[in-house]
Amino acid sequence: MYYFGTNLDERFSVKGFWPEPGQTHKIPFERDEINAELDRLKRRRLILREKRLQEEAQAQVHGEAQGDAQPQTMMAPAIDKANERMETAPSAERTEGGSWSELFPRWK
Repeated sequence: MYYFGTNLDERFSVKGFWPEPGQTHKIPFERDEINAELDRLKRRRLILREKRLQEEAQAQVHGEAQGDAQPQTMMAPAIDKANERMETAPSAERTEGGSWSELFPRWK
């Protein structure tokens, strides 16, 4: 669709759609501005790290209070199923050249 006319700004503009120049991000070009931005980002990262560590410590204390000695991982159920299959698999299915314990000595 094409439109030719003199009132394009009034006809096709939506108020408040684009941010004002003072509301947008200003890229720092001066050395002092860059250093100030780096310091701000570093402070933010350290604050978030401290908050994360506190949450992990609280979660660990909360987990120990409930009796969880070991933290559960997402892979734990899959590993348990694989170990059960290895223990219950017939020897013919295991390997043709030897037993599992010969091929994988750590998996006895």
